[in-house]
Amino acid sequence: MSKKKPVTEIFDTKKDLLKKTKKFAKLIKDANRIVFFTGAGVSTSAGIPDYRGPNGVWTCEEEGREPPKASKPWSEMSPTFAHMSIAKLHEMGKVKHVITQNVDTLHLKSGIKLENISELHGNPKKEICRTCGKQYLRNQSVITSEWIYEHAEERVCECGGDLRSSLIDFGMRLNKHILKKATEESKKADLFIVLGSSLRVTPACDLPEMCVKQGTGKLVICNLQMTQKDKFADICIHEKTDKIFFRVMKLLKIDVPNFESENKNEKKTQNQEKKKKRKEKKKKKKKENQNEKENINEEENENENEKEKEIKKSFNEWCKKEAQKNNFKFKPEDFQEISEKIAIAMVKKIKTKDKTETKKGKKEEKKDKKQKKKDKNKKK
Repeated sequence: MSKKKPVTEIFDTKKDLLKKTKKFAKLIKDANRIVFFTGAGVSTSAGIPDYRGPNGVWTCEEEGREPPKASKPWSEMSPTFAHMSIAKLHEMGKVKHVITQNVDTLHLKSGIKLENISELHGNPKKEICRTCGKQYLRNQSVITSEWIYEHAEERVCECGGDLRSSLIDFGMRLNKHILKKATEESKKADLFIVLGSSLRVTPACDLPEMCVKQGTGKLVICNLQMTQKDKFADICIHEKTDKIFFRVMKLLKIDVPNFESENKNEKKTQNQEKKKKRKEKKKKKKKENQNEKENINEEENENENEKEKEIKKSFNEWCKKEAQKNNFKFKPEDFQEISEKIAIAMVKKIKTKDKTETKKGKKEEKKDKKQKKKDKNKKK
């Protein structure tokens, strides 16, 4: 048995890459109805391994090596520069549809809506109606690790049809509704662009050549290996997809938004909101403390007034008794002013005494704590 040839990747020379990307940029500029077809190669720079590359998942399995793993959970993956470039061209009205073999949801994350994407192999968060083909995007995965469909009995489409997970495993047929939409869009394209796909699996691999065979569009294939559809392409570029689009978008003078910076802006806004809430909370607490202080002051004033009244009352009674004993003849108003002064002075004295006692109490408390610490240290 002859040994299988090792999988190799092709890279264009700098001169060829410059020439090809210039031609590619012109095709994008002149096109009005672009359709993208993306494979695993568009997501490798996000940290997701490919399948057929030299260190791809299937290549490693065939060679008896341990397959590579994603650098982090898929839910934490960010769209690549190529993803964001496609999203920008879509926003400009150039890209009408995206067909993808990937299940990583990065096109959705980049900002392209579900109705403008044909996910040939589905995605873990999407359910699809078996009757009418309507798609439902959920916030979490709708399948179990055993590939058994969850919510099969509970969830039903508006038309009454059963909802199933959109994910396609080996041996399963592509969803007829999604494939039909992808075929229609492929035929209407005036420029069909393949990114990071070896175009080996049918019927998906037949989509890129449709616009060429009809004579309505041109084909560009960007992949690190040769494909069986290269003969239909106007340009075949052999370079990583991000590097291609760095050059192309620069030539087109189009600014591509950075997904991370958008996230940072969101985080910045969230932090600003949190800061605002903290400020409001602090303000509210300050106001509450102020109100509490005012209430305490009011209570203290009331207590002082009551004490003053008591002192005045007892002083008046004492004066009356003394006057009766010594047969003094004078009216209560004669000693009213002096009784008020005595009452105020006595209240002040009481307050000062209370404060002094409080201070003394605190000092004694500190002393006790220090002594306890000393005793503990001695024991140790």
